[in-house]
Amino acid sequence: MDILLFKTNVDKRDFVTLQSIMNGVRGIKKWTIDLDDCDRVLRITSKNVSEIYIEILLKMEGFECATMEYDF
Repeated sequence: MDILLFKTNVDKRDFVTLQSIMNGVRGIKKWTIDLDDCDRVLRITSKNVSEIYIEILLKMEGFECATMEYDF
């Protein structure tokens, strides 16, 4: 399993749209978004889903999305 982190501009009004996008991606096992964090961090646990794919997918829907480093 991979853990992917992204800085986004998703807000509460966009949650349903994000939910539809994330639930449609094959390979995502679990995802969460911290809407209270200033970076609106999207955390994805996945198998065989690339960071660039998620970035492009969200950007196509009009969201800002940038990969964040994951430190253990």
